[in-house]
Amino acid sequence: MNDTYGQRHVLLETLSVLGAAKNPGKVVHLPYTWHEDPKDTKWHPPEASPIIKMYLEEIKKAGSKARK
Repeated sequence: MNDTYGQRHVLLETLSVLGAAKNPGKVVHLPYTWHEDPKDTKWHPPEASPIIKMYLEEIKKAGSKARK
């Protein structure tokens, strides 16, 4: 959030891992921390994206089916 420097570094490290990974499932822990406690973080924008709006009913049905 308004941290282009930090976002750029995370993106560059991500691309570096993608370029160096020999197998699927490669995990690399980066030395960054989120700027707030995860329980207080707002993970979704206030309004859903157009693609989510378009498929929202299907998404809800799939979620209900998976929980059964």
